[in-house]
Amino acid sequence: MINLALALGAMIEYQEEHGITKCCMTNCQIIFDFLRGSKKKVEVIPCMVELSPGVMMAHLVVTLDGDILEPSYEVLKMPHKRYYRTISELPRGVHPDDLREMISLFLAMSDVARDMNQGECCVSDKSVYHGQWDRIDSVLRSSGTGRVVSGVPSS
Repeated sequence: MINLALALGAMIEYQEEHGITKCCMTNCQIIFDFLRGSKKKVEVIPCMVELSPGVMMAHLVVTLDGDILEPSYEVLKMPHKRYYRTISELPRGVHPDDLREMISLFLAMSDVARDMNQGECCVSDKSVYHGQWDRIDSVLRSSGTGRVVSGVPSS
């Protein structure tokens, strides 16, 4: 799994350097593609993330044998984040209007996760996808662990 650690590190570094935000779908697609063929259970799941008290966002993450792999720098850097994998796990006291919006976003993310898990390529920004793959490829080649090829056409 050292290659996975190197790949995630390269992605996070690339996102930080380029100010990449709101690309969890693309980030998940990269990790999902990277782990394709793994003997472990790999799945993209929707979640709600509490970044700080009262600040929530709909999000996608990759799970590896049930453990969350956070592929997005903007979330990873938050020190006290909390993941909610289902709507029923959300803390009590969420304003009804906010709850309606969260449910709507969670359902939209659920559709994207389902499509990805069924093999559909879900990339919101091809330049971000390819830029991160190039960084992963460079890091893996320089570490002597191999070369990767992205799965999304350049057109």
